[in-house]
Amino acid sequence: MMNDTTLVTLIFGLIMGLAGSALYEVIKHLVQHPDTPIKDALALPQAKVLKGCIIISLIVVMYTLVQL
Repeated sequence: MMNDTTLVTLIFGLIMGLAGSALYEVIKHLVQHPDTPIKDALALPQAKVLKGCIIISLIVVMYTLVQL
């Protein structure tokens, strides 16, 4: 049976993998289209996924700290 720490680690790793992929896509877009303003780049769907991953990862970290 998995304990809470293992489950939190798996969820956090999955979220960070998703965030890394989204960050890569945003950076790739900025490199391919250098004239794109940062404001427009942050409006991309990948940037929204990245923002969501950051928020969820903060919630997971806070949950872990409360459980300790």
